[in-house]
Amino acid sequence: QNAGKKCTEKEAAGFIGLGSPIGAFRLEISSGLKFGLLDRPSTGKIAITELVKKILRPQDLNDEIEGLREAVLKAPDISNVYNHYRGENLPDDKFFENTLVDNFRIPQEKIKDFKTIFIETLEKAKLIEEHNGKRRVIDFSKGGEPGVDSTARLKKIGKDISIGADDSCFVMMPFAKPHDNYYSSIYEPAIKKAGLKPIRADHEIFGSGKIMDQVWSGIKAAKVLVAELTTKNPNVFYELGLA
Repeated sequence: QNAGKKCTEKEAAGFIGLGSPIGAFRLEISSGLKFGLLDRPSTGKIAITELVKKILRPQDLNDEIEGLREAVLKAPDISNVYNHYRGENLPDDKFFENTLVDNFRIPQEKIKDFKTIFIETLEKAKLIEEHNGKRRVIDFSKGGEPGVDSTARLKKIGKDISIGADDSCFVMMPFAKPHDNYYSSIYEPAIKKAGLKPIRADHEIFGSGKIMDQVWSGIKAAKVLVAELTTKNPNVFYELGLA
């Protein structure tokens, strides 16, 4: 009703049908200021921010989603939990609730409400998706695009990569079983199918000379690197650090 112009709190209350800015309304104003949705352009006045305009009156296809995602990062508790889980699956309810209480100090009596608000907020901002029966939190700092799922993003990235006949993929993984079987039955065929030459230290470059010098040469020469981190092998972490 005010076309986004600045106004007093009393005027704002009137726009939504309240006679005066009562306690609950003042709390909403305080939250809006805290989360970057409102500001005070002058004493006694409030106004919506550019972030709100971006969400409510988008000028571009992605404005609304980008605005909602920016708002997520401005909400203290929600942003903290989002940053903790981004790029990962949310744990089962029991473990999720324990983490909220122990790590983020969300009061036990507020857990149910917080979980509902958190999930709905991420859904609205398209920051959560179903992934193998789990809810996965999208890390949009790594190229998450509005309305584009993970599989589509990978396909898009793949189209932008050119593979030459001599390009290699260096595999960093433990030498012991069962990883030998993984390499021959999973990694090697998949790498060859992608048009790359699979290289693994003990298979292809183990010979005369210092092994780490050869590993370093293999890493530098590779077009793609693959690291098997499941068993937290220290040698693999060292090679990954070199990369």
